[in-house]
Amino acid sequence: MAMTQVDKIKIIKYFRETPFGNIYYRSLVDYLGKKSKITDAEFTDFFASYIIENLKKEKPPLSLIMKMISTITTFIGWLYDDKIELDCELVNKLYSIRESYEQYLVQANEERNNSLEELITTFEDDLNKFYPPVEEEIETIDVDTLMAEIETLRKNLTDSEKEVSDLTLKLSKQAKGLEGKRKDNDRLNARLNESKQKQKNLEAKVRELESLIEQLNSLVTSLKGEITSANEKYSILDALKDRIQADYFSLKTEMKSLRKNIEDKNREIARLNKENEFKIIIPRSIDFNEERDNKIEGLIIQKMLEGKSSLEDIKEYLAINGYVLTLDELRNYFKIINERMKYEISCDESLDGSEGAEYVIPISNDAKSIDLMVVSDFHLLAFCKDTIHDMELINDYCEDNGIHMILNVGDFFSWTRLKGKHEGSACRRIVEKAIVKYPSRKGIKHAVLGGNHDKDMLVAGVDPIKLLAEEREDFISLGYGHCKISFGGSFSILDSIGMHHPNRRYPNSVGKDFYTTEKIMDTISSYYAVSGINADDFYVQLVGHIHKSGLDTENGICIVPSYLKDRVINGAWHLKVYFSEDRHISNIVFMPVIKQKALVKISEISYKKQLIKK
Repeated sequence: MAMTQVDKIKIIKYFRETPFGNIYYRSLVDYLGKKSKITDAEFTDFFASYIIENLKKEKPPLSLIMKMISTITTFIGWLYDDKIELDCELVNKLYSIRESYEQYLVQANEERNNSLEELITTFEDDLNKFYPPVEEEIETIDVDTLMAEIETLRKNLTDSEKEVSDLTLKLSKQAKGLEGKRKDNDRLNARLNESKQKQKNLEAKVRELESLIEQLNSLVTSLKGEITSANEKYSILDALKDRIQADYFSLKTEMKSLRKNIEDKNREIARLNKENEFKIIIPRSIDFNEERDNKIEGLIIQKMLEGKSSLEDIKEYLAINGYVLTLDELRNYFKIINERMKYEISCDESLDGSEGAEYVIPISNDAKSIDLMVVSDFHLLAFCKDTIHDMELINDYCEDNGIHMILNVGDFFSWTRLKGKHEGSACRRIVEKAIVKYPSRKGIKHAVLGGNHDKDMLVAGVDPIKLLAEEREDFISLGYGHCKISFGGSFSILDSIGMHHPNRRYPNSVGKDFYTTEKIMDTISSYYAVSGINADDFYVQLVGHIHKSGLDTENGICIVPSYLKDRVINGAWHLKVYFSEDRHISNIVFMPVIKQKALVKISEISYKKQLIKK
């Protein structure tokens, strides 16, 4: 038979893995592999042999036997339709399945299995229909003829006996002549026996080699099946590779076309930007008299006209001319000069980087407290999977702690790290990424104060915080640099929180002049002086930009760390603001939060400030 041991193992494995009723001839043949050439009669013989042999076992696989009986029933129908004659041995083997099942029931003392009984009955009905049992013909013997043959044989035997007797006599006469040859024959027999023993040893080795060859042939057959399967997989992979290559070339062509369109648009934008560059009309010298303020303004403009100068350069130039100013005072002069000088610039009038915005967080009249999440200095540029995950950690913390308002103290974007940062299109693209990709969470708002990195984008004609708030309902713009956060429902609560993002750089912790409370207060006080705000209006000041965490309870200053790029450890603050019955802030509990795999609250600090009530 063409069926090998490997084929038999594969057939058993296929029947075990395939549910009852899902066994199909074509899938069985495909499972064995294209090189397996097994006839339906050989399949039928193997199934019958497997059933009979397993019914002799103590615990036969009845489920597998039922599948094979059902399959045999189908196969004998096909064999009959194809007019295949089955040999007598196979037919008798098929009829013995019932007998094997009955013997199994007696030996195992088992109850009849109704499903198996029904399958065997159906099988026997089809077998009787297609291949009825064959009865052996009994040959009739003619006694007289047989007696005549026996008599003939007896006569032949008598003649043979006489012939043997004659030969014996003749041999006895020749025996004496052969005596000398017997000794030679004995020696030859001894050598012959020795040769036979060697032959037996060789035959044993040959049998071992044949056994090894059979094992190797079986292994080769198995490997051929695996190679066939691997070749099919390689064919699928080759087709997939061809499709990917085709898609790649198609996308490459499309990207080339898109890149050309982008380059054309960039050239057009550059052309428009060049046309819209602002022109400075230099004031006449008579516009500046000898008064101190006007003289300082004139010196500043004169220094600027010499070429590119930093604030420190201008500050030093003024000192040489007898005017010593702080950087904040110098910035105030820049504001005055900006108003006096005439700019012709084509851009949105709302891109003014205004400071001092005020935002009222709505709360109910009977609110006793409110929880706030305070973050700062995201410096977002790319919105990769890790960055989005980090932002989701904030939403998770707020959701777990009942926080509905996130205060961001500046530098939401990282403009200075942006390639092509002077182009409005590049700035707009990074804002549009934030609009689409920054994660949102139902019931959570983001109030964002623009920092120095955000404000610098105004030069390119993009107001990033305003654009973000216009496109996303969960974002609120708090302007730039400084703002005031109030609380209230129908009746406003009197005390507020200040938010500040200084537009200056502090020395790092290596130097001896690391940031101090005095330097921070100097920045905040200069803002008060310009805006006319009373410091006692603020219960506490939240300060970003410094990339470190700190809480100065004596001066009411909370330094907010960078959430992603802190100098010590990334984190934020969780504030719980409590209100008294007279609608003032009674106290604030500050809870520092550090960023690990999740945001973790590490302590609580209660802060109370004595205010001058209005």
